[in-house]
Amino acid sequence: FTPLVEVASIDEAFLDVTGSLYLFSSAERIARMIKADIKARYDLSCSIGVAPNKLLAKLAAEQQKPDGLVIIKPEDVPQCLAHVPLGDVCGIGPRTAAFFQQRGIRTCGELQRVPPEYLRRHFGVTGAWLHDAAFGRDTSPVVPADRTADPKSVGHSMTFEHNAETRAEVAVYLQQLSEMVGRRMRAAHLRGTTVAVTVRYASFRSQTVRHTVPAALCRGDEIFHAAALIWSRMPMPEPVRLAGVAVSNLQVHAEQLALFPGEQRRLHLAQAQDVINDRYGEYTLFPAALLQRTQRARVIAPSWRPAGLRSGC
Repeated sequence: FTPLVEVASIDEAFLDVTGSLYLFSSAERIARMIKADIKARYDLSCSIGVAPNKLLAKLAAEQQKPDGLVIIKPEDVPQCLAHVPLGDVCGIGPRTAAFFQQRGIRTCGELQRVPPEYLRRHFGVTGAWLHDAAFGRDTSPVVPADRTADPKSVGHSMTFEHNAETRAEVAVYLQQLSEMVGRRMRAAHLRGTTVAVTVRYASFRSQTVRHTVPAALCRGDEIFHAAALIWSRMPMPEPVRLAGVAVSNLQVHAEQLALFPGEQRRLHLAQAQDVINDRYGEYTLFPAALLQRTQRARVIAPSWRPAGLRSGC
């Protein structure tokens, strides 16, 4: 039906059928044909959302599961969103929805009346996205796998089960995130020279600080060393609810000779750890300091992942 297919998860994908309308007459007809084909071939039902963009298509697809077909036309967007709960919008998590609910804001229609300046003050750059999402705006294209560009950065962030009250608590999360980032980088043969640490405080105010190191790195302990240095210089005026670690200024397929035998040994150990964890599962082998790591699945999944890397990392 279209070559423009972006796989979003194991059982979900976005399709851009703009160029296919001449052949099939309408997006609704394409959707019905897809549902009929899946039913005929696999005896499975599926839900499809048809809308002007990915954000609204995802919202529509969730409305009548497990065998629905919901169409949102451009002229119907304001009416459709007026009473949609914020928690139903992809990208707005339970805590963000709770933040607004405490302020009497429960639907997209109510969020539309919140000044953009207020959202930027509390959520940073995410505030602009929240403002657009409330109106159903989304300019992100459907990107097939063969058109995905090389990543500009590799990062993970994590919302804590309970707000962290001390610097030491946050540091444990930063080490866990650093190990996860390092593993993804090694899987893709990447190194980077700029490490960024992001924290979001209990008041939802966020702060990001970056530091560039002389030599490109890819091991979790190296990334954590830089992240810990950044964190030691950041203020902690209130408890922390989220932390993130990212590495940018990437070098693709970069192999760097170690100056000292110890450095080469540590890289080999990291690579051996990757092999063991790939075979027996995540955290089969890990630094002892991460015995206190979080066991909850609250890690925000990246949109880009090296081929062959397990989705659980």
